[in-house]
Formats: sequence, C-alpha cells, structure tokens
Amino acid sequence: MAAFKKAEGNLMAFIMTSNTAPTKRAHNIDTRIARLLPLMLLLVACADPNAPIHAPVTPAAAETAEPGATTFREVLLPETPAPARLWIYLPAAPKGRIPAIFIAPAGSRMFHGMRLEQGDRPEHLPYAQAGFAVVAYDVDGPLGRKPTDDEAIAAARAFRDAEAGVANARTAIDWAVANLPEVDANRLYVAGHSSAATLALLVAAEEPRIKACIAIAPPTDLRDYLSTRMIGWLSREIPGYDTFVTSASPVSHVDELTKPMFLFGAHDDSSVSFDKTAEFAQETKRRNAAVAFVPVSEGGHYDSMIQIGIPRAIDWLKRLR
Repeated sequence: MAAFKKAEGNLMAFIMTSNTAPTKRAHNIDTRIARLLPLMLLLVACADPNAPIHAPVTPAAAETAEPGATTFREVLLPETPAPARLWIYLPAAPKGRIPAIFIAPAGSRMFHGMRLEQGDRPEHLPYAQAGFAVVAYDVDGPLGRKPTDDEAIAAARAFRDAEAGVANARTAIDWAVANLPEVDANRLYVAGHSSAATLALLVAAEEPRIKACIAIAPPTDLRDYLSTRMIGWLSREIPGYDTFVTSASPVSHVDELTKPMFLFGAHDDSSVSFDKTAEFAQETKRRNAAVAFVPVSEGGHYDSMIQIGIPRAIDWLKRLR
C-alpha cells in the first residue's frame, strides 16, 4: 500500500494544510479547564459511558448525576449497518413531555464521520440542564488522525453511504420516539457546532420530524473545506463522490430550509469563515422569515459557542415552545 505522501491524492497533506473544519480541541486548554470545572465535577458523577447497555433501555434505569439533576445512558444499536451508539441525557424529574435535541459530534474534516468522545459533553449538558432531552449520536465513517489511504477511502465511503450523517440522525430519531416516552415527538430539534452544524442543517432540510435547527459556526459548502485535489482523489476511488459533495453542502438546500433556524458565528473565528456564515444567513432569510442570525465579535471558534452560542440558542428554543 502506498504511503500517503506518495499518493496522488496526498490525504495527509490535505489534513495538515487545507482549510479544514476544526477539531473540538483547537482552543486554549488551560482556559477551557478553568471555565468548565463545574461541568467536569458533574461528569465525575455521571454513569461510566464505557459500560454501555443494549437498546432498548428505559430511562428509569438510568443513573442520576448531581448537580444538575441530569440522567445519562449510553445505548448500543448493533442492528444498524455499522454498530452505533447513542448518548441519552434526561432531566431527572421531567415535567410532562419534553422537547429533544439531536446532536452529532463535531471535529470532522468534512469527508468522514465521528464517534462521540468525552470532549463532546460540554456541548450536551447545557441543553439537558435547561430541561431538554438530549440524544447524541455517532456518525458513520470515523477516522483517526493518521489514517492510511484505504482507511480514509473506507471512512469517506461509509460517510457517503450514511448521507453525510443524515441516516444516523434518522436512526437516532426513530429510537428516541420509540423508546423515550418523556419526549414530545412534536418538539424535536437538531443542533450542532462546526462540522456537526453542517449535518444539523442537512437533517433540518431532509427530516420532516425536525421542527427547528441550531447551527453554530457551520461550514455550509464542502468545497470550501475539501480541496479540488482531495475531491478528485476521492471521486476516482468512490463513484459519484463529486455529486455527493454538492448534495452534502447546505448551500445546495437553501430552498428546503424552511423551519425555524438559529445561526451563530464569531467575527474572529479562524476555522470557519464568518463572512460565509453571514452570507448563508442572508440567503436563507430571503426564503425563511424564521431565521435568527446571531453574530458576535469575539470568542473564536470554540469559546464563542460554549460561552454565548449555546446559551443564546437555548433561549431562542424556549421562545419557540
């Protein structure tokens, strides 16, 4: 097998030098730890996600995490094309039927999927603590940081076959509606940050059960993040890949984005172009009066999401109820 540096597609060069969507770790770690200490204390009390259970699972069996009165479970879905996991968060004592947030892990390089990791939890807990059910889900085609050519092609193909993750979201929705009686099936929302925000927009465009969408710093055109060389290489290995790149770009679905939508971006985001996000917001607003665009001046790609984006999005969602 040829090494990446010898491959015509040169995937590693793409990973290291192209304008890729960022990982969730691209920020100041010391500052983040200090800011998230209360959440870290909560996570210590959570059920161990490394001890999964098989679906279906009843919420009554979930462990309780304090403070925050949030219960957590990991669910395995072995019957799916690729074994997948759901992370389920519920308020410990929900009052009546509650809305649900469906969220994928961020941090992909826009051509492959992602598995849920501990670093995703700070994006999940604020919604759960605000009274929402949270259903986080794996996306087919996860890929390590130093893959071989064959691994990259397999991941890209799995991601393509999963409709850029839309199929994974659909599976998560099916499971939640069937197994979580606390959830109000008329208030299902999709959310995401960065590459997961791209997926959130695709799900909102294609899944009729989703009633609103939160997209924080979303790459909206995959051609801005995948080089022509990269697309050409994958197109030679995966028939129809160039067409997939178009269909997996939210800019191709502006006419279908008719639901309430919260868009967010920071002017100093060095990973996702603020101008591109603003242009996308303007374009969708021409067709959809229920689009809210919240720009902020600073906070970068990650901190702006944690400090401002998610709290504003929660307030916006509560006004939709």
